[in-house]
Amino acid sequence: MTNQETCLDGFSYEDADKKVRKALLKGEVHVEKMCSNVLAMIKNMTDTDIANEQKTSNRKLKEEVVDESGWPSWLSAGDRKLLQSSTVTPNVVVAADGSGNYKTVSAAVAAAPEGRQ
Repeated sequence: MTNQETCLDGFSYEDADKKVRKALLKGEVHVEKMCSNVLAMIKNMTDTDIANEQKTSNRKLKEEVVDESGWPSWLSAGDRKLLQSSTVTPNVVVAADGSGNYKTVSAAVAAAPEGRQ
């Protein structure tokens, strides 16, 4: 949840950002409730519940399918190339201390060319 709060902190309280913050906050509250419910259910499980679930469930996590190059099969060729590249450079740097191009995420988004936000 800390990462989501940090993300929200990157938006200013100007009108356009207020709309984005409101939408993100609504989703964050939903995720928090779902996580809380799941953790409560797990906490209340007894050793017997866990043992019974293991006996009745045939669910097993599938191993990740890796192709001959060693990459997961779901990873696109473009993404593989990007991950292998050592020349990727950021377009902008956001740093609250002023050491980057922008101090907030919202300032960087606002400065993006039209259609690139």
